[in-house]
Amino acid sequence: VLFRKVLQMFSNESRNVISFNEAKAIGIACKIEAEDIHKVLMFYHDLGVILFYPHIKSFEHRVILNPKWFVKSLGKVITLQGREIQKTSKKMWRTLHDKGILIQPLYVAVWKECKDIDPEGMMELLTHFRLAAKVQAEEYYDTDTPQYFVPAVLPLFCGDLSTPTTAGSLRATPLHITFSTKFVTPGYFTRLVTTIASFEVCKLYFEEGIYRNRVVFEFTPDDKQYNFVTLTELSYAIQVDKTCESPDNEKSPFSKSCQDLLVLLERSCEEVDECFYQNFHSNDTQAKKIHRNKFQFLCISDKCTSAENPNYLE
Repeated sequence: VLFRKVLQMFSNESRNVISFNEAKAIGIACKIEAEDIHKVLMFYHDLGVILFYPHIKSFEHRVILNPKWFVKSLGKVITLQGREIQKTSKKMWRTLHDKGILIQPLYVAVWKECKDIDPEGMMELLTHFRLAAKVQAEEYYDTDTPQYFVPAVLPLFCGDLSTPTTAGSLRATPLHITFSTKFVTPGYFTRLVTTIASFEVCKLYFEEGIYRNRVVFEFTPDDKQYNFVTLTELSYAIQVDKTCESPDNEKSPFSKSCQDLLVLLERSCEEVDECFYQNFHSNDTQAKKIHRNKFQFLCISDKCTSAENPNYLE
Protein backbone atom coordinates (compact mmCIF):
# COMPACT_ATOMS: atom_id res chain seq x y z
CA VAL A 1 0.00 0.00 0.00
CA LEU A 2 2.84 2.38 0.86
CA PHE A 3 4.45 1.62 -2.51
CA ARG A 4 1.23 2.56 -4.29
CA LYS A 5 0.94 5.80 -2.28
CA VAL A 6 4.46 6.86 -3.18
CA LEU A 7 3.80 6.19 -6.89
CA GLN A 8 0.61 8.22 -6.59
CA MET A 9 2.59 11.07 -5.06
CA PHE A 10 4.93 11.11 -8.07
CA SER A 11 1.90 11.16 -10.39
CA ASN A 12 0.40 14.09 -8.47
CA GLU A 13 3.66 15.97 -9.09
CA SER A 14 3.07 15.71 -12.87
CA ARG A 15 5.39 12.75 -13.29
CA ASN A 16 3.59 10.68 -15.89
CA VAL A 17 6.43 8.20 -16.36
CA ILE A 18 9.28 6.97 -14.18
CA SER A 19 12.04 4.51 -14.96
CA PHE A 20 11.95 0.92 -13.76
CA ASN A 21 15.04 1.59 -11.66
CA GLU A 22 13.23 4.44 -9.91
CA ALA A 23 10.26 2.17 -9.24
CA LYS A 24 12.62 -0.51 -7.96
CA ALA A 25 14.33 1.93 -5.58
CA ILE A 26 10.93 3.08 -4.28
CA GLY A 27 9.85 -0.51 -3.77
CA ILE A 28 12.98 -1.42 -1.81
CA ALA A 29 12.49 1.66 0.35
CA CYS A 30 8.94 0.40 1.00
CA LYS A 31 10.33 -2.94 2.26
CA ILE A 32 9.53 -4.88 -0.92
CA GLU A 33 12.08 -7.50 -1.96
CA ALA A 34 13.93 -6.53 -5.14
CA GLU A 35 12.98 -9.77 -6.88
CA ASP A 36 9.30 -9.06 -6.19
CA ILE A 37 9.19 -5.57 -7.71
CA HIS A 38 8.30 -6.91 -11.15
CA LYS A 39 5.38 -8.93 -9.74
CA VAL A 40 4.11 -5.96 -7.74
CA LEU A 41 4.20 -3.71 -10.80
CA MET A 42 2.30 -6.31 -12.83
CA PHE A 43 -0.26 -6.55 -10.03
CA TYR A 44 -0.92 -2.81 -10.15
CA HIS A 45 -0.91 -2.98 -13.96
CA ASP A 46 -3.68 -5.60 -13.83
CA LEU A 47 -5.63 -3.33 -11.49
CA GLY A 48 -5.27 -0.49 -14.01
CA VAL A 49 -3.64 1.99 -11.66
CA ILE A 50 -0.36 1.99 -13.63
CA LEU A 51 0.85 0.65 -16.99
CA PHE A 52 3.87 -1.63 -17.20
CA TYR A 53 4.89 -3.42 -20.41
CA PRO A 54 8.16 -5.30 -19.76
CA HIS A 55 7.61 -7.43 -22.89
CA ILE A 56 7.70 -4.38 -25.21
CA LYS A 57 11.22 -3.11 -25.88
CA SER A 58 10.41 0.61 -25.82
CA PHE A 59 8.56 0.23 -22.51
CA GLU A 60 10.54 -2.42 -20.64
CA HIS A 61 12.40 0.18 -18.55
CA ARG A 62 9.43 2.51 -18.03
CA VAL A 63 6.49 2.61 -15.64
CA ILE A 64 3.53 4.77 -16.68
CA LEU A 65 2.03 6.33 -13.56
CA ASN A 66 -0.83 8.12 -15.29
CA PRO A 67 -2.81 5.74 -17.56
CA LYS A 68 -5.35 8.47 -18.41
CA TRP A 69 -2.59 10.71 -19.76
CA PHE A 70 -1.19 7.86 -21.82
CA VAL A 71 -4.56 6.85 -23.31
CA LYS A 72 -5.32 10.49 -24.10
CA SER A 73 -1.96 10.82 -25.85
CA LEU A 74 -2.62 7.74 -27.99
CA GLY A 75 -6.10 9.04 -28.73
CA LYS A 76 -4.74 12.09 -30.50
CA VAL A 77 -4.17 9.81 -33.49
CA ILE A 78 -6.74 7.07 -32.94
CA THR A 79 -9.67 9.49 -32.50
CA LEU A 80 -8.30 12.04 -35.01
CA GLN A 81 -8.56 14.74 -32.35
CA GLY A 82 -4.94 15.68 -32.91
CA ARG A 83 -5.76 17.36 -36.21
CA GLU A 84 -7.59 20.13 -34.34
CA ILE A 85 -4.40 21.32 -32.64
CA GLN A 86 -1.65 20.17 -35.01
CA LYS A 87 -0.44 22.23 -37.96
CA THR A 88 0.50 19.15 -39.95
CA SER A 89 -0.38 18.33 -43.53
CA LYS A 90 -4.10 18.12 -44.23
CA LYS A 91 -3.27 15.49 -46.83
CA MET A 92 -1.75 13.23 -44.17
CA TRP A 93 -4.82 13.58 -41.96
CA ARG A 94 -7.10 12.87 -44.92
CA THR A 95 -5.07 9.78 -45.83
CA LEU A 96 -5.38 8.56 -42.24
CA HIS A 97 -9.12 9.22 -42.11
CA ASP A 98 -10.00 7.81 -45.54
CA LYS A 99 -7.41 5.06 -45.99
CA GLY A 100 -6.31 4.24 -42.45
CA ILE A 101 -2.66 4.92 -43.39
CA LEU A 102 -0.64 6.69 -40.69
CA ILE A 103 2.56 8.33 -41.98
CA GLN A 104 5.62 8.84 -39.79
CA PRO A 105 5.78 12.67 -40.11
CA LEU A 106 2.19 12.84 -38.86
CA TYR A 107 2.54 10.71 -35.73
CA VAL A 108 5.89 12.34 -34.91
CA ALA A 109 4.25 15.78 -35.04
CA VAL A 110 1.24 14.67 -32.97
CA TRP A 111 3.24 12.91 -30.26
CA LYS A 112 6.22 15.26 -30.06
CA GLU A 113 4.87 16.73 -26.83
CA CYS A 114 4.95 13.30 -25.14
CA LYS A 115 8.57 13.73 -24.14
CA ASP A 116 8.59 10.71 -21.81
CA ILE A 117 7.84 8.27 -24.65
CA ASP A 118 9.09 8.73 -28.20
CA PRO A 119 6.68 8.36 -31.16
CA GLU A 120 8.32 5.18 -32.43
CA GLY A 121 7.70 3.64 -29.02
CA MET A 122 4.02 4.51 -29.34
CA MET A 123 3.88 2.75 -32.71
CA GLU A 124 5.69 -0.28 -31.29
CA LEU A 125 2.97 -0.59 -28.65
CA LEU A 126 0.16 -0.26 -31.22
CA THR A 127 1.71 -2.91 -33.46
CA HIS A 128 2.39 -5.21 -30.49
CA PHE A 129 -1.30 -5.21 -29.59
CA ARG A 130 -2.29 -5.59 -33.26
CA LEU A 131 -3.95 -2.18 -33.42
CA ALA A 132 -1.62 -1.17 -36.26
CA ALA A 133 0.48 -2.94 -38.88
CA LYS A 134 3.48 -1.66 -40.78
CA VAL A 135 2.68 -1.55 -44.50
CA GLN A 136 3.86 -0.02 -47.77
CA ALA A 137 1.21 2.09 -49.44
CA GLU A 138 3.30 3.52 -52.26
CA GLU A 139 0.14 4.99 -53.80
CA TYR A 140 0.30 7.82 -51.29
CA TYR A 141 3.84 8.28 -49.98
CA ASP A 142 7.41 7.23 -50.60
CA THR A 143 7.99 3.72 -49.30
CA ASP A 144 11.10 4.92 -47.46
CA THR A 145 8.79 6.70 -45.03
CA PRO A 146 7.38 4.35 -42.35
CA GLN A 147 3.65 3.81 -42.82
CA TYR A 148 1.15 1.97 -40.65
CA PHE A 149 -2.34 0.65 -41.24
CA VAL A 150 -4.66 1.73 -38.38
CA PRO A 151 -8.19 0.44 -39.16
CA ALA A 152 -9.76 1.81 -35.95
CA VAL A 153 -9.74 5.36 -37.40
CA LEU A 154 -11.71 4.40 -40.52
CA PRO A 155 -15.41 5.09 -41.08
CA LEU A 156 -17.90 2.22 -41.08
CA PHE A 157 -19.12 0.58 -44.29
CA CYS A 158 -22.87 1.16 -44.44
CA GLY A 159 -23.70 -0.80 -47.59
CA ASP A 160 -24.67 -4.46 -47.98
CA LEU A 161 -22.10 -6.28 -45.83
CA SER A 162 -22.93 -9.64 -47.41
CA THR A 163 -21.75 -8.49 -50.86
CA PRO A 164 -18.07 -9.27 -51.60
CA THR A 165 -15.74 -7.24 -53.76
CA THR A 166 -16.71 -6.91 -57.42
CA ALA A 167 -13.13 -7.62 -58.56
CA GLY A 168 -12.53 -11.03 -60.11
CA SER A 169 -14.65 -13.46 -62.12
CA LEU A 170 -14.06 -16.65 -60.11
CA ARG A 171 -15.55 -16.73 -56.64
CA ALA A 172 -14.84 -19.09 -53.73
CA THR A 173 -17.33 -20.32 -51.19
CA PRO A 174 -17.62 -17.68 -48.46
CA LEU A 175 -15.98 -18.59 -45.17
CA HIS A 176 -17.31 -17.62 -41.75
CA ILE A 177 -15.06 -17.31 -38.71
CA THR A 178 -17.45 -17.93 -35.82
CA PHE A 179 -17.12 -17.69 -32.05
CA SER A 180 -18.49 -19.66 -29.13
CA THR A 181 -20.15 -16.47 -27.87
CA LYS A 182 -22.28 -16.29 -31.05
CA PHE A 183 -20.95 -12.80 -31.74
CA VAL A 184 -17.63 -11.36 -32.89
CA THR A 185 -15.36 -10.68 -29.94
CA PRO A 186 -14.91 -6.88 -29.67
CA GLY A 187 -11.59 -5.85 -31.17
CA TYR A 188 -11.03 -9.20 -32.91
CA PHE A 189 -11.72 -7.95 -36.42
CA THR A 190 -9.29 -5.01 -36.08
CA ARG A 191 -6.52 -7.30 -34.86
CA LEU A 192 -7.23 -9.88 -37.56
CA VAL A 193 -6.98 -7.42 -40.47
CA THR A 194 -3.81 -5.80 -39.08
CA THR A 195 -2.25 -9.24 -38.70
CA ILE A 196 -3.14 -10.16 -42.28
CA ALA A 197 -1.86 -6.78 -43.53
CA SER A 198 1.55 -7.56 -42.05
CA PHE A 199 2.09 -10.50 -44.45
CA GLU A 200 4.01 -9.73 -47.65
CA VAL A 201 1.54 -11.71 -49.77
CA CYS A 202 -1.29 -9.40 -48.72
CA LYS A 203 -1.65 -5.82 -49.88
CA LEU A 204 -4.44 -3.38 -49.05
CA TYR A 205 -6.75 -2.90 -52.04
CA PHE A 206 -7.94 0.72 -51.90
CA GLU A 207 -9.88 0.76 -55.18
CA GLU A 208 -13.06 -0.53 -53.55
CA GLY A 209 -12.65 1.33 -50.28
CA ILE A 210 -11.19 0.38 -46.91
CA TYR A 211 -13.46 0.53 -43.86
CA ARG A 212 -13.34 -0.21 -40.18
CA ASN A 213 -15.62 -3.22 -40.61
CA ARG A 214 -14.71 -4.22 -44.18
CA VAL A 215 -11.22 -4.55 -45.68
CA VAL A 216 -10.17 -5.81 -49.12
CA PHE A 217 -6.71 -7.27 -49.81
CA GLU A 218 -4.83 -8.32 -52.92
CA PHE A 219 -3.61 -11.82 -52.15
CA THR A 220 -0.71 -13.11 -54.28
CA PRO A 221 0.77 -16.26 -52.71
CA ASP A 222 2.76 -17.20 -55.82
CA ASP A 223 2.89 -14.01 -57.97
CA LYS A 224 1.07 -15.83 -60.77
CA GLN A 225 -2.48 -14.99 -59.93
CA TYR A 226 -4.17 -11.93 -58.47
CA ASN A 227 -6.71 -12.85 -55.83
CA PHE A 228 -8.95 -10.46 -53.92
CA VAL A 229 -9.90 -11.24 -50.34
CA THR A 230 -12.69 -9.34 -48.59
CA LEU A 231 -13.01 -9.53 -44.81
CA THR A 232 -16.27 -8.25 -43.38
CA GLU A 233 -17.31 -7.97 -39.74
CA LEU A 234 -20.87 -9.16 -39.31
CA SER A 235 -22.62 -9.15 -35.96
CA TYR A 236 -22.30 -12.93 -35.54
CA ALA A 237 -19.18 -13.81 -37.59
CA ILE A 238 -16.32 -12.54 -39.72
CA GLN A 239 -17.01 -13.32 -43.38
CA VAL A 240 -14.15 -14.02 -45.78
CA ASP A 241 -14.79 -13.82 -49.55
CA LYS A 242 -12.20 -14.64 -52.20
CA THR A 243 -12.28 -13.89 -55.91
CA CYS A 244 -9.80 -14.11 -58.77
CA GLU A 245 -9.52 -12.00 -61.92
CA SER A 246 -7.89 -14.68 -64.11
CA PRO A 247 -9.24 -18.06 -65.24
CA ASP A 248 -8.11 -21.22 -63.52
CA ASN A 249 -4.89 -22.79 -64.82
CA GLU A 250 -2.63 -25.75 -64.08
CA LYS A 251 0.32 -23.69 -62.82
CA SER A 252 -1.62 -21.82 -60.21
CA PRO A 253 -5.09 -23.32 -59.69
CA PHE A 254 -7.64 -21.19 -57.95
CA SER A 255 -8.39 -24.01 -55.53
CA LYS A 256 -4.74 -24.13 -54.37
CA SER A 257 -4.67 -20.40 -53.67
CA CYS A 258 -7.82 -20.92 -51.61
CA GLN A 259 -5.96 -23.47 -49.52
CA ASP A 260 -3.03 -21.05 -49.20
CA LEU A 261 -5.46 -18.45 -47.92
CA LEU A 262 -6.93 -20.90 -45.44
CA VAL A 263 -3.46 -21.57 -44.01
CA LEU A 264 -2.82 -17.83 -43.71
CA LEU A 265 -6.17 -17.29 -41.96
CA GLU A 266 -5.51 -20.07 -39.48
CA ARG A 267 -2.09 -18.65 -38.68
CA SER A 268 -3.51 -15.12 -38.35
CA CYS A 269 -6.27 -16.26 -36.00
CA GLU A 270 -3.72 -18.07 -33.85
CA GLU A 271 -1.68 -14.88 -33.56
CA VAL A 272 -4.75 -12.81 -32.69
CA ASP A 273 -5.81 -15.40 -30.11
CA GLU A 274 -2.37 -15.17 -28.53
CA CYS A 275 -2.70 -11.39 -28.43
CA PHE A 276 -5.95 -11.74 -26.48
CA TYR A 277 -4.67 -14.50 -24.20
CA GLN A 278 -1.31 -12.98 -23.25
CA ASN A 279 -2.88 -11.00 -20.42
CA PHE A 280 -4.10 -14.18 -18.73
CA HIS A 281 -1.70 -15.04 -15.88
CA SER A 282 -3.50 -18.19 -14.77
CA ASN A 283 -4.48 -21.51 -16.31
CA ASP A 284 -8.09 -20.45 -16.67
CA THR A 285 -8.80 -22.49 -19.78
CA GLN A 286 -12.52 -21.73 -19.52
CA ALA A 287 -11.82 -18.01 -19.90
CA LYS A 288 -9.71 -18.67 -22.97
CA LYS A 289 -12.54 -20.64 -24.59
CA ILE A 290 -14.57 -17.42 -24.75
CA HIS A 291 -12.62 -16.30 -27.82
CA ARG A 292 -12.25 -19.72 -29.41
CA ASN A 293 -13.17 -19.57 -33.08
CA LYS A 294 -13.87 -22.05 -35.82
CA PHE A 295 -14.21 -21.93 -39.61
CA GLN A 296 -17.48 -22.68 -41.37
CA PHE A 297 -17.92 -22.72 -45.15
CA LEU A 298 -21.22 -21.42 -46.54
CA CYS A 299 -21.55 -24.23 -49.06
CA ILE A 300 -24.10 -23.63 -51.79
CA SER A 301 -22.88 -26.15 -54.35
CA ASP A 302 -23.00 -29.95 -54.57
CA LYS A 303 -19.26 -29.90 -55.28
CA CYS A 304 -18.68 -28.17 -51.99
CA THR A 305 -19.96 -31.08 -49.91
CA SER A 306 -17.91 -33.75 -51.66
CA ALA A 307 -14.68 -32.11 -52.80
CA GLU A 308 -11.45 -32.35 -50.81
CA ASN A 309 -11.10 -28.58 -51.13
CA PRO A 310 -14.55 -27.38 -50.02
CA ASN A 311 -13.78 -23.69 -50.51
CA TYR A 312 -13.69 -23.78 -54.31
CA LEU A 313 -16.65 -22.91 -56.53
CA GLU A 314 -16.91 -22.44 -60.27
